[in-house]
Amino acid sequence: MRRGFTLVELLACIAIAALLAAVAIPSWRSVMLRAQRSDAVQALYAVAAAQERYRMVYGRYADQAAPAPPVGLGLATSERGWYQLRIERADASDFVATARPVAGSPQSGDTACRLFTIDALGARGSAPAAAETCWP
Repeated sequence: MRRGFTLVELLACIAIAALLAAVAIPSWRSVMLRAQRSDAVQALYAVAAAQERYRMVYGRYADQAAPAPPVGLGLATSERGWYQLRIERADASDFVATARPVAGSPQSGDTACRLFTIDALGARGSAPAAAETCWP
């Protein structure tokens, strides 16, 4: 009796493995994009907390995220560097902060959640998908 695999059996195994990979890789990538959105969420909560501390000291919200106090908050990007942080609008009583994916980062391919926002009241937003989709 001969032992081993024939070429046809080997090709069938390779074809099945390729089919499984073709199905699994895109869904894995989608799960990773959704999981990595937490970097933007965490960064915007940090901006909101920093804004409240800044307001206690200076009597108004900071209008820049990147420079260090007293000019801004000292927060240019998210912890992992996947999102750029900006203060879109700020005055004595309100602010709006945004997080956008940095070009070339793993999150730059996330077409569902290209923009995250938070304001002084803690209202969360996102675009183009709804906040319920993008914020965990």
